[in-house]
Amino acid sequence: MQHRIPHGLDPDLARRATQQALESYRERFAGHDPGGEWITPDRATVWFKAAGVRLEGTIEVGPQDIVLDLEVPLVFRPLRRAALQVIEREVTEWIERARRGELR
Repeated sequence: MQHRIPHGLDPDLARRATQQALESYRERFAGHDPGGEWITPDRATVWFKAAGVRLEGTIEVGPQDIVLDLEVPLVFRPLRRAALQVIEREVTEWIERARRGELR
């Protein structure tokens, strides 16, 4: 199931904000072994560990929103919502920074 985060930014700025969010997420949650790989300028595969299980998904920067799609085994579905909330908070923070002109 996809989760959408509206960004309201031009595509390049939305892309940079998303890249910064993923980098920040890797640093802040290093204990969960997070990672990701950009396969196109607008789409990345992402992963992290929760409860000893590696969860994987994608993040894609669209013209109006950022789309998260997280693959979660049925038994771990309760973790999905919490994981998406954490990722959304990180992405939203960087969208706001982009709006304020604070991206490096």
